[in-house]
Amino acid sequence: MKPYHVLIVDDEASLLLSFRNGFERLKDRYRLYTAENGKKALEILETASIDICVTDIRMPVMDGFELLVVMNARFPTIPVIVMSAYGSPELEEQLESIGGTVRFLEKPMPFERLLECIEESLRRGAQSGAMIGISVGSFLQLLEMEEKTALIEVQTTGKKGLFYFCQGMLYDAVCREKTGEDAAIEMMMWERVKIQFKRLPEKKIVRRVQTEIMPLLLEASRRKDENQSESEMDEADIEGVEPESISENAKPLSDFQPQKAIGLSSGQVPAFTDPDAGRSAPSTLRIYEKAIENMASEIRAAAYTGIFDSDGIPLVEIAATSSAWHALPARMAELVQTALHAVQEIGISVLQEVILETDTHWLLCRPFTPSLCLVAVCGKKTQLGAIRLAISHGIEQITSDPAFRA
Repeated sequence: MKPYHVLIVDDEASLLLSFRNGFERLKDRYRLYTAENGKKALEILETASIDICVTDIRMPVMDGFELLVVMNARFPTIPVIVMSAYGSPELEEQLESIGGTVRFLEKPMPFERLLECIEESLRRGAQSGAMIGISVGSFLQLLEMEEKTALIEVQTTGKKGLFYFCQGMLYDAVCREKTGEDAAIEMMMWERVKIQFKRLPEKKIVRRVQTEIMPLLLEASRRKDENQSESEMDEADIEGVEPESISENAKPLSDFQPQKAIGLSSGQVPAFTDPDAGRSAPSTLRIYEKAIENMASEIRAAAYTGIFDSDGIPLVEIAATSSAWHALPARMAELVQTALHAVQEIGISVLQEVILETDTHWLLCRPFTPSLCLVAVCGKKTQLGAIRLAISHGIEQITSDPAFRA
C-alpha cells in the first residue's frame, strides 16, 4: 500500500519540526509535506498528489482563509483539517451536527491527536467517496472563530449571495430579494458552493442579523432535511421539471456595489441575478467558444483568450500554457470595475477598453455587455492593432448571432 501524502501548513517552525519528528516514525504509512504559508502550500498542491491538508489560519503572505478558498475551487476533493488556538471541543461537535466538511483541532495539540484526526478524515473520505469542497457552515464558523471582518460571496448553480462579517459577527446577508437572517439561512442550505472574498464596503453596514451563527446553521439544516423529505415524497411528480430559471427582470449584478447594497437607509437591496447568466446555456456558450477560438486563430500568438463575467468568473477560455492564467479573469474584473468607476466620476463618456502593457505582453480587455468582458493576452511581437481588430471581430461574431440577441 502506497503511503498517504499529508500536507501541513503552519508558520510555527517548532510545530512543524515536532510533526516531522512524529511522522518520521510512520514513513512507511505517510509522506509528509510542510509549508509555512498558503502560497507555499499551493505550490505543493500543484505538484504533489496530496491526500489531506492540515492548515493553520493565521499566517503571513497567504492566510488559511485564502488557502481554503483556493482549495475549494481548485482542489475540492482534498479533505482539510483546520488548526486554531481559538476553537473548542464543542465547535467540532456542533459542526458534526450540521454536516461540516472541515475538521477542527485546537492548538496546541499532541501529535497523537493530530494523527487520530488525520486517520479519521481519510477513513471517512474512503467510505463516502470524496469530501467535495468546504461547506458554507464550516467557512462561516471559521470567520466567527477567528473574529474576521470580511465580505464573502458564495455561489452555486444559478444563485449567488453575500455574507458580511464584522469582527467575527455576522452582520448581514443578501441573496436575491432576501436579506438578513432569511438570506443567511437560504445560503447556508446550499451545497458545492464556490466561495470568494470581495472588497470590503466603504460605508457603515447596518446590522440586520441578530442571531448567532450556530442557531442559523441548525435551522438551515432542519429546513434542508425537511425539503429533502418532501422531495423524496414528491419525486414521482417532479420528473421533467426544468431547473430553476433566472429571472430576466432581475437587476444586473454589474449594477451591484457592496458599499451601497448592504444597509441602505431605504432598505432596497439589488437582486443578485445577472441577466447574462441566463445566456450560459449550452447553445450560447458555444457562441462564446467559437468566438474565442476564432480570435486565438486570428491572433495566432495569443497566450490567453477568454470571456468572464462581472465577478471575474470565466465562462470560456483558451490558454496556450498551463501557467497561472486562472487568476487573470478575477484580476481583470477588478481592473474593469475600477476603470469604470473612474470614468463615471470624471464624466468622460463610457468605458470601451482597458489596455495594459508589460515588458513582454499586451493585455486587452473589452466589455461587450454590462456584465461580460472579452480579454486577450498576446506577446509583444503581435501588433496592438491586430489584437484590437481580432477582439472587435470576436465581439461582432457574438453580438450578431441570433441566439445571443434572443
